[in-house]
Amino acid sequence: SPPPTPSLAGKVLDGYLEGCLLFRDANGNRVLDAGEETYASSDFGNFAVSAFWAALANVTLSVDVASSACVDALSGARSHVPLRTRVTGETEAAGLFLTPLTSVLADVAGADTHELSAALAAALGLDPARFAGEDAAALLLQSDPYAALWQQTDGAADAAELVGLLAGFHAVAEVLALAIAPGAADDADVAGRAAGAVITALADEVAAILAGGASASGGSALNLTDAAGLQAVAVASFDYLPERGVATAASPALTDSATLSAVAEAVALAVAEIRASAASLAAGAGGGTIQQRMRVFGQQQLVAATNLADSVASLATGNETLAQVLARGDSAFTLASFSALAATAIVPEPTPEFDYAPRAPPPSSPPPSPPSP
Repeated sequence: SPPPTPSLAGKVLDGYLEGCLLFRDANGNRVLDAGEETYASSDFGNFAVSAFWAALANVTLSVDVASSACVDALSGARSHVPLRTRVTGETEAAGLFLTPLTSVLADVAGADTHELSAALAAALGLDPARFAGEDAAALLLQSDPYAALWQQTDGAADAAELVGLLAGFHAVAEVLALAIAPGAADDADVAGRAAGAVITALADEVAAILAGGASASGGSALNLTDAAGLQAVAVASFDYLPERGVATAASPALTDSATLSAVAEAVALAVAEIRASAASLAAGAGGGTIQQRMRVFGQQQLVAATNLADSVASLATGNETLAQVLARGDSAFTLASFSALAATAIVPEPTPEFDYAPRAPPPSSPPPSPPSP
């Protein structure tokens, strides 16, 4: 008799995202269609797939943010970023991880979603000597960097850099989606499609650099803290909306140069603060316990996803002018207001290590493929 079908472990990591509905995107249209197999993420972002590795080759796994409340376990914030990964041969040793980084890489032709080449690491702004190949930092792409931080392993500094990059991708996609698609504020489906368009535009930036060109701001690496580059990403994202099934409308956040510039600068500022906070998660940096530092990190992410996002949505829908938004103290558009809001945002304290760190063991070596008939 044939061997039993194994259960393969996976994680949805953008924080720990619980309650996500995942599906095998058999036709590659980024939409959950009838008959496509689905899975659900539980505590710590864990999910399981019943399949042999061979059956998953070249399959894209996606998160359906329209029909599921994909929630960050620490902050409680709902995510509208449609995370994806493309299963490749290397994924056998890596497990099935979906992160903002794998989502970008899934849109870069020829890129492995779980292993970086030296050129790809450099294009992302990561040190190729650390994050490419089989060095310790590279293995973080095939594991849980949040656990490495919580447990303060030798790779905590590398994990912090990777976590900062993931959070930066999330903030850019979440907030710019509201700038380019006014309907995203009230419709989770539109929000997910628009955030996916931003992810694709970011992937185009990476692909252009790999092809020997430069980023939109002229750099040799993707820079999520560069306002000029983010303006270009927003415009490029808008052009992807029709093919994603999103009606385009004249958004003041795009059509008015001063508003677009202010939005891009605010997002760049938020990403810079979030990544600086992520860097402090490494052992001995920033003072306080790892629990306290993770809470600060979570608060900054929450401010970007709520206060800043709400202000951008208000601009995009025409409910407020730029002058009105800037006049408010809770707009998170300036460093002072962002820092003040982050200091007062309510994010639950992480629970003790034995309860917060992932309980499920990392995916083991892949099971054997079924025997040939």
